[in-house]
Amino acid sequence: MSRDYSTCAITTTQQSVYVAWRSTDTDTFTDIKSLFKAAFPAAHWDTEMRAWGLPAGARVAVLNWARRNFDQDSITIEEASWLDDDEDDEREGGDTLLGAYATLYLRPGAPLAIAEAVYRVMSKRAHPDAGGDTAAMAAINAAIEVIRERA
Repeated sequence: MSRDYSTCAITTTQQSVYVAWRSTDTDTFTDIKSLFKAAFPAAHWDTEMRAWGLPAGARVAVLNWARRNFDQDSITIEEASWLDDDEDDEREGGDTLLGAYATLYLRPGAPLAIAEAVYRVMSKRAHPDAGGDTAAMAAINAAIEVIRERA
C-alpha cells in the first residue's frame, strides 16, 4: 500500500539501521507506525537519532518494508559510516552549502531529516558542556542553519 505525502529516511551504519518517517496526515503516520511495529517488534526508539533502531542485519528487511509502504521517490537511504567512528576529524567551510554538508559529513543534497539527525548526534558530542570544543559546536550550528535555509 503506497502512502502519498509521506517520506521515509533510512540511515545505515556498520552496526545499525535507523528508520524515520514523516507524514502530512496524523492517521497515516499512526498507520505507518503500526505497520512498522508489526513488522519489526524488536525495534527500539533511539532518542539520539530520533529514529527506530535495528541491528544492521535487518537492513534488507527494512528496505523491503519501506518499498512496500512508501512511494519509491519518497524513500531516502543514507550510509552514515561516520557514526561508527569516534575520530574527531574537523571539516571546514560550513558557511557554503557544500561546506555545510561536509561539516556534517553528509553528501550534498542529503535530506533535511537526515541532516537534522546528524546535527543532533554531532552537537551532543561537540557541546562544550559535554567536554566538546566551542569552535566545533559553532561550526556544526552554522552548518545546520545553512542547510535549513537552503533546503
